[in-house]
Amino acid sequence: MLIPYEDGSFYYMREILVEEIYDKPWKDETFDLIIDVGAHVGIFTLKASKKGEKVLAFEPHPINYLLLVKNIELNTLSNVLTFKLAISDRAGIVDLYEGRFSGSASLKALPGRRKAGIKVKCDTLDNIVGQMNLDLSDMSVFLKVDVEGSEMEVLRGASYVLRSAKRMKVSCASYHYAGEILEVGRLLRKMGFRVFKSNNYIIYAERRNAD
Repeated sequence: MLIPYEDGSFYYMREILVEEIYDKPWKDETFDLIIDVGAHVGIFTLKASKKGEKVLAFEPHPINYLLLVKNIELNTLSNVLTFKLAISDRAGIVDLYEGRFSGSASLKALPGRRKAGIKVKCDTLDNIVGQMNLDLSDMSVFLKVDVEGSEMEVLRGASYVLRSAKRMKVSCASYHYAGEILEVGRLLRKMGFRVFKSNNYIIYAERRNAD
């Protein structure tokens, strides 16, 4: 695997591969579709490719995206589609603010980010799934979201996806600003999810549509 040469890379790999922060509650499950929003260089994407029949990986940062694509090629994965795209609650062109580490870029100018942002394309998850003509009504879907403070926007732009899947699991990082974990929890409960959280860091949620 190709990873950025920085202190943060070991931290990312330990969290994802050892601590299993994104998929621990469902590590023994498989899914028809796994959606990786904030894929970085593909550490979780590669893991997801072994658990999902199809994987959609979204990463807006140009350098991270190049490494994501290269890692997929190096592992000869045929079930992963990549998108050089930020996911939010609207479509357009937005600023992506870089942080200290490659995995800390954000659509929000949070503390510690550079003031000048990179211009990147942005869209909603509902738009992407609609354009792909994916019928989620008979699918098991796992959505992982870690986008450095824009998680609420991702979820707002994914209401169709969240409500339509036959079986839906969500793992959403919710620690980037005060109150984020409460906001994310409220939104998911409003959409009918059973929500449980771990260490005030990541929210796990699930819902199942009636057969």
